[in-house]
Amino acid sequence: MGGPTTSGSKAAWRGRWGDRWPEALGVLWVVAAAGAVMVPALVHGQSLGPYNELSGFGFSSTPGAVFQAGRASDQLEQMIPWTHLAWTQVHHGQLPLWNPYSALGMPLAFNWQAAAFSVPALVGYLFPLHLAYTAQVLVTLVISGTGVYVLARVLRCGALAAAFAGTVFELSGAFMFWLGWPLDGVISWAGWLFAAAILVIRGTHRARDVVFLALAVAFAVYAGQPDALAVLAVGFAVFLVVLFVHRAPRLGGTGPIMRCVVDLGLGSIAGVALAAPMALPAFQLTRLSTRVVAGHAFTGDNAFAFSYVQHFLFPGLNGFPV
Repeated sequence: MGGPTTSGSKAAWRGRWGDRWPEALGVLWVVAAAGAVMVPALVHGQSLGPYNELSGFGFSSTPGAVFQAGRASDQLEQMIPWTHLAWTQVHHGQLPLWNPYSALGMPLAFNWQAAAFSVPALVGYLFPLHLAYTAQVLVTLVISGTGVYVLARVLRCGALAAAFAGTVFELSGAFMFWLGWPLDGVISWAGWLFAAAILVIRGTHRARDVVFLALAVAFAVYAGQPDALAVLAVGFAVFLVVLFVHRAPRLGGTGPIMRCVVDLGLGSIAGVALAAPMALPAFQLTRLSTRVVAGHAFTGDNAFAFSYVQHFLFPGLNGFPV
């Protein structure tokens, strides 16, 4: 008996790639949209940052200068300097744990917002210094869009619908408004986190999906911003409650619930354990931060005030429109 014919092999090859082309094009579209939205900023140079504000600092100060994009001052004064400091330490063979240039020295990796061990930061270390922050911003966009794309595919949407969902999420007003802040770094993992939870509940590949969930949880924690983590955790909890209600036998659902609870718990605990080297000292530092002790700079309130619960129903941040 002979092997498969040449024409049969070609047909099988075309069949495999014919099924994968829509998937590949959908992912490429989401990635391309992330790059396209940055073109207006990058057309002026390769490095992101509100550098026009430099006119108000040091030797470059100019009397009568008009500041623009003042809302983005945190990026110039904190995020970009922290990125440069962490990149420099890593390329000198050091772990980016300490910032010797702030007061008498301050934690760097454990201040949450530096996110020195986040996935975008790890990718940024592979680029030249002047491109590190730009790479981090672009990677955050790609993570957010592809995560929602995967979530839509897990929900059995078509490639076109999934590409639309991923594009809408990564280019949404709220996400773009905070792009460059660690808040977006945390929320960018929402799609991956929700997709992992659905796969765990389905239970088709239990071990693989529990590991997937653990990695999504850990990556979200390493992205920084504890208040954003709190928002993501509450949203994730509501999402899981809806899934469990949908599976309830009294409502016509099928499938085990206790097994899902155990697997989700294992994945979440494993994710927190993976993030513990950063999260434990960071939480210890958070308890002594000005946001908790002295009040928030804009609201006179701490970062976890109970009044913020209203923002789950009415978007906004105590006067900010987004």
